[in-house]
Formats: sequence, C-alpha cells, structure tokens
Amino acid sequence: MWKRLTLAGVALALPGASAGEDACRLLAGGVLRTFVLDRPDLSVEAVRLQPSGTVMLPRHGSIPPGGMTPDEARDALQVRLRRDEGLSRPDVLVAIAE
Repeated sequence: MWKRLTLAGVALALPGASAGEDACRLLAGGVLRTFVLDRPDLSVEAVRLQPSGTVMLPRHGSIPPGGMTPDEARDALQVRLRRDEGLSRPDVLVAIAE
C-alpha cells in the first residue's frame, strides 16, 4: 500500500510498510531537475510533472518519469540521450527539486 505525501510542492509516494524499497517516486505535480555532466545544454533546472506523469524536455520532447524513482527516470533519460544525441555513455543525474 502506497501513501501519498507532498512536501514543499513535491509529491512523493512512500511505501506503507515495505522496507528496502525505494522511498520516493516521481508523481504528477512534482518538480525535477536533470543534470547531464559536461553537457549543460542538455540539463534542465526545473520541470514540473504533468497530470499525465510526463515532462517536456527541450530537444527531447515528452518523457514519462511519472511513478518512477529518480534512478529509474535517470535510466530512461540516458536511453533517450544515447538515441537522440548519440552519446555513448551519458552521465545523468535526476533529482527532486524544491
């Protein structure tokens, strides 16, 4: 069972009693930041998740990180950067903003 918690405008989902699972998931209304090492042109300071759970990133369009952990969203963005930018090993950080 998941409980919804909102802190400083960032929506998180916390597992009820499941220890060892990732504690936060990106939900609609949350704000995330993406950093691509050595490529500031691909980094985004803050982007809000839409009600559909997607975010619009310049140059890459819509990606669906809703329900993902920050690490899962990072992996999805790395796949997109390899495909769209031709980066062989993009070093990406996805963080919850605010």
